[in-house]
Amino acid sequence: MRPRRLEIAAFGPYAGGVMLDFDTLAEEGLFLIHGPTGGGKTSLLDAMTYALYGRPASDRGIDRLRSDHAGPQIESRVAFEFCLRGQDYRVTRVPQHERAKRSGTGTTQQKPKATLARRQDATWIPVAEGVEDVGRSVLDLIGLNRQQFAQVVVLPQGQFADALRADPSDRRRLLSTLFRTKRFDRYTQQLLERARQADAAVAARRADLDGLWRQAIARWADIAADGEAEAAQAASDAGTVHLSGGIQPRFDRLALAAAELVEEAGTHALGAEASARDADAQLTEATLRADRCRRRSQAETTLRRLDAEADEVATARQQLSTAERAAPCAPLLEAVAAAGADLVDLDRRCDIAAARLGSAAADLPVVLNDLCDSLAALTRPEGISVDGAGAARDAVRDAATHIEALLRRHEALQQARTAAVAAARDADDLQARCEELDAAPLRLEGGLAGAVSDHDAARRATDRSTARGAQVQQLQAAAAAAAELVGLRRRHAAALEELSDAQAEATDANERHLELLQRRIDGMAGELAAALVDGVACSVCGSTTHPAPAGDRIGGIDDYQIHVAAALASRSRQAANRVAEVVAASDRALAARTAVAGAAADDPAAARRQAATAAADLEADRDLASRAAGLSDRIEDLDQQLQQARSEASDARTGSAAARGRQHAAEAAVAAQAEALRRDLPGDPDPRGAAEQVAQLLSAVEAITALAVKHSAAKADASSCARRLAGLLVERSFDDADQARAALLGDDAVDHLRSQVAAHGEDRRAARQQLVDLGPAEDPPDLETLRAVCRELDDAVGAAHRRHGAVSGAAEELSRLAAQHADASQRLRPALEESDRLRHLADVCNGTGNPLRMSLERYVLASYLEEITEAASVRLLAMTGGRYALRHSDARVKGGGASGLGIIVSDAYTGTERDPSTLSGGETFQASLALALGVADVVGRHAGGVHLDTLFVDEGFGALDAEALEQALAELDRLREGGRLVGIISHVGALRERITAGIEVVKTANGSDARVIALAAV
Repeated sequence: MRPRRLEIAAFGPYAGGVMLDFDTLAEEGLFLIHGPTGGGKTSLLDAMTYALYGRPASDRGIDRLRSDHAGPQIESRVAFEFCLRGQDYRVTRVPQHERAKRSGTGTTQQKPKATLARRQDATWIPVAEGVEDVGRSVLDLIGLNRQQFAQVVVLPQGQFADALRADPSDRRRLLSTLFRTKRFDRYTQQLLERARQADAAVAARRADLDGLWRQAIARWADIAADGEAEAAQAASDAGTVHLSGGIQPRFDRLALAAAELVEEAGTHALGAEASARDADAQLTEATLRADRCRRRSQAETTLRRLDAEADEVATARQQLSTAERAAPCAPLLEAVAAAGADLVDLDRRCDIAAARLGSAAADLPVVLNDLCDSLAALTRPEGISVDGAGAARDAVRDAATHIEALLRRHEALQQARTAAVAAARDADDLQARCEELDAAPLRLEGGLAGAVSDHDAARRATDRSTARGAQVQQLQAAAAAAAELVGLRRRHAAALEELSDAQAEATDANERHLELLQRRIDGMAGELAAALVDGVACSVCGSTTHPAPAGDRIGGIDDYQIHVAAALASRSRQAANRVAEVVAASDRALAARTAVAGAAADDPAAARRQAATAAADLEADRDLASRAAGLSDRIEDLDQQLQQARSEASDARTGSAAARGRQHAAEAAVAAQAEALRRDLPGDPDPRGAAEQVAQLLSAVEAITALAVKHSAAKADASSCARRLAGLLVERSFDDADQARAALLGDDAVDHLRSQVAAHGEDRRAARQQLVDLGPAEDPPDLETLRAVCRELDDAVGAAHRRHGAVSGAAEELSRLAAQHADASQRLRPALEESDRLRHLADVCNGTGNPLRMSLERYVLASYLEEITEAASVRLLAMTGGRYALRHSDARVKGGGASGLGIIVSDAYTGTERDPSTLSGGETFQASLALALGVADVVGRHAGGVHLDTLFVDEGFGALDAEALEQALAELDRLREGGRLVGIISHVGALRERITAGIEVVKTANGSDARVIALAAV
């Protein structure tokens, strides 16, 4: 992280606005912040730390940040710009303070505010807003919290020794953040979790083994005798051994004992089955004897019943014989009865027909008066004869023929009248059509004028569409370009960020290459000295004596390492160049699309709307223009319709006059036909009533004629049936028809009598035969007692089988449990080994498995701390004239805490090692400065660590004598050569002579001010 610009207002001692540009100081690398005591030098560090973390670097409270010199109208504010991994950021904070109200008088409480932005081209893109969000974002970016930032980047006044004297736990947190070693702690926690899971798995398997044994004991208790079950339970309560050779033999003994119980239960079940079979045989024989006794009793009861029914059966037999003699007379009896009923029905129907004919003959019209004499003889029943009915029928038929002729003439007259009405209607329709056709030319003339107007508008739209088409294409191209600019700008920003990262990587690789070259060159003297041999001339100076050959300071740098570093630097530069080409292409694409988009570049939505509106107008013009040809055809068609309408109107007037002539001729013909019909049909001009009346007369006469024929035939049939029935009654020995009719029975009654007689005889024969078949009488057996014995024996068989099934199931389950226990015991061994291995590895990584209580993360951090102390010792030895060096210590911490992160001071003058707390004030400052520089050196070497290229040191130089001050400044000068930016806050005058650039703080009664100056000019 490298500062670029700091802006403060009404902050600390600074009443007004102050702007400090650190880029002008970056060229020197080492700069001095100086000024009078209490002027506000430390407040500049507080401002930077407050901007990043919301709290100052010093112990000053946040309620004391506002300047007491500032008026209420000035807002307290800090804005800090910094560069991190090639990307510029700007964080702005406003502390809580009293400010003037924006309206009215008085003051109000200003709440704290914070924003974080990232530079993209010349624009600041917001990243986070709000005190909490900005704090989290800054922590994610820099990777250090405020306390760690104060220990390795800013060494505040009075706190520069905190990192040196920090306890191991604080030092662990700092180093873990700097080198991002949390992954080792996560790995340790994962190992601990795996070890806990493995222990749980072993415990679960042990519990499974115990469960198998408890299941076996419980299953054995279900089938064993009380004494055996209690003994097995006592063995279970005494505890178990989970591996083979312990409880497994007990499983085997239980399985063997269960097998013996299975055999015993099987034998018992076979004996119970034999006893049950014998009892079943005895019950079967007794059941057969009881059935024979029951059937004998039933046969004897049947014979007694049949003897009591003998008289009733004899009567049924006599009744059946009489019915069989009367059966041949039944058809004739029915025929005679039917003939009599027919004659009665025909007489009734003749009376009804005569009444109907009389009703139809009443009030005959004049044209039918000739029928009265013929019909009079048929109106009385006693006067009806077949011949008279036929004559009357013929007379009525002749009258019907005459009426039909008159009816046809009447229908012709009605048709003529209908034709006359239709002719009048046609004449009226033609008259209306003439009026309609006369109005059609006027309507068509108006439509023709409108079509001509629309055709002229379509021609004008055709002329406009060409110009509007070009305008639409231009607007659509601008809108598309504006839409593409959104994605192009986003990709351009990403490419710029990638270019920044690639250039930073290329710079780091190039610096690494140059550093290796410099170390190689610095070690050349040692390499040449290594080849010197006494008596042999030096290849450089030619001397054969070599009194003081140079030491080997090459540090293990060879040509291969330099070659690898050079190749890496070359690849990094090539990658940066490729990204630069992408950025250049993106710039060209942005310029091209911006030129096409024009004014629409900043508002794609408005450009799309403008293009859509123009396209809609163009589409409307094209639609109107496309109708021009159709309108031409429409005009021509309307003109033709107008000529045709005029011709049709003329033809309609001619047709209307002809229709009126046809109407008059039809009306004259109707009048002539009506007059002729009135002459032939006097009294009633409509023959339809006479036609209906003659039709009724004809129907009645024909009905009477048919009835007369049927009545004559029925009388002949009745006489014939009566003669044949009299002969048959004599033949069948019946006195008269009533006696024969009384003897008749229905088919169901005859069948019932026959069944009754036959069943009586058959039942008697069957009962006597059954007594013969059953033999002599027997005593009935006691079936209930025998059934009770069988049930008891069946229950005993069921109990024996259930016992055998239960014992067999228990034996199989015990065998299965024994096999499961043996298998589970075998699988427990590798689980125990895996659990022991994971537990040992987890204890080692967690620090509980080694005497130093050093965890894996502490071990890694200890290696980093050892490297840091080595780098710090190089600088501390230079600053202290070779006396003091820092050394990493893994000594045990008091109280049994974790070790591995201690720091001790080696004193070359006394040959002893000391705690850093025993150093004097000046020595403590030297050691703290060396440690801070060592941290920055080591962190910069390791990929993945926090990049530290800036250091601020607040005071401490006043505790050094002239020689120590010179040695410290020499080390800081070497830092400047490495590309770091180092700021020193001090009022020591000697520093102003050595440092050529800096920030001057001026204190006045109205507040302080600060500015960047060249110290040599002061």
